[in-house]
Amino acid sequence: MGISTSRKSSEAITSNAGTKRPNIVFLIADDLGYADLPMYGGEVPTPNIEALAKSGMMLTNFHTAPTCSPSRAMLISGVDNHQNGLATMDGLQSQAQKGQPGYEGYLNNRVVPLPQLLKDAGYHTYMVGKWHLGEEPGYRPSERGFEQSFALMQGGGSHFNLVGEEPNATSIFFDNGKRVTSLPANHYSSRTYTDKAIEYINKNRGDGKPFFVYTSYQAVHAPLHAPDEYIQKYMGKYDMGWDKLREQRFNRQKQLGLIPDYVSLPPRWPMVPAWDSLSPEERRFNSKKMAIYGGMLNALDDNIGRLVTHLKQIGEYDNTVFVFLSDNGGSGLDFVNTTNGKESPSPEFQEWFKKVGMNNSYENIGKVNSYVSLGINWAQPSTTPLLWSKARHSEGGVRVPAFISYPGGGVMSGRKSDAFTRE
Repeated sequence: MGISTSRKSSEAITSNAGTKRPNIVFLIADDLGYADLPMYGGEVPTPNIEALAKSGMMLTNFHTAPTCSPSRAMLISGVDNHQNGLATMDGLQSQAQKGQPGYEGYLNNRVVPLPQLLKDAGYHTYMVGKWHLGEEPGYRPSERGFEQSFALMQGGGSHFNLVGEEPNATSIFFDNGKRVTSLPANHYSSRTYTDKAIEYINKNRGDGKPFFVYTSYQAVHAPLHAPDEYIQKYMGKYDMGWDKLREQRFNRQKQLGLIPDYVSLPPRWPMVPAWDSLSPEERRFNSKKMAIYGGMLNALDDNIGRLVTHLKQIGEYDNTVFVFLSDNGGSGLDFVNTTNGKESPSPEFQEWFKKVGMNNSYENIGKVNSYVSLGINWAQPSTTPLLWSKARHSEGGVRVPAFISYPGGGVMSGRKSDAFTRE
């Protein structure tokens, strides 16, 4: 799925100017596991994502890097992450890697990013959501080919309104290259990013140019946050626990033809306790964490639906190529260690929690001043039937849900491909 970084690519696009060129919309989910969507075995209704997938080709053997910025760098540059500067994530380089070509920790200048190629070819280029490809001047979205951008610079952050000056305690946004000091009063990441995408599309309507929208959602990356009305929809749904959920998803995958009938359910990972071994309080806490996760996914789908509806209303839907994928496998990372309902954050998180008044009580998780993660226990059903999860070079870390749709033609609808594909 790589995009050539040659200037000839833009010339090839320009040469087709006699026909109406398609718009391109990337829909990137963050840490969405292989089994989280209904068409891959999940149970949270995502009708808008599913409708898009059914109008195109679903990829059942699509691979990424095991973590976010290397994946995103490959997607936007079309070359291996060892060439584009994100051989490993910024801040995780070893002493031997620091300062070496390919390990810069940002999208380097040896590649020409896709938005620059498209911009040169006469496209409007818009970016909303998570960037994580370089925070310093010269490497921000507004300087890498995006005409309009509203970007979360870090790898993650609050899904609600938590903006300020300290990188480790707050979300850092740039709006067209300028630091954001306040967010909309009703800010929720999936909602604001969709609002911005629609705003940008409307901005230059009527000039005849096609557009490229890099819609980079934070959902379902930690911290687990969702508006309360979404959380309430899933309260109690996961009381059966991770063992039963994994079994249910595995059986649905067989029904969907994703897994041969002769394959048996893989064993529970050794570090994952049996659900029945938890205390009632631990089960209650963990059930709510998954309810928040379900709410985040539901909210993501609703907002993708808003974007699709808008494209239909303005007559651009049929002429738009949609590319949907997760940036890596489902995440079992839990820096705050709330997996069993007991909080023991790392030292840097402890300091942060005191500073921002974090409250991870059962009643408060999912709200703006809370920080919990899915954890390794729920990561196994998220990546069913694959082994391990995000940050590991195993199928669970690198095999993700993905599809390509072009309602106006060019991509056959209702198809599945199990061919090996990658960014």
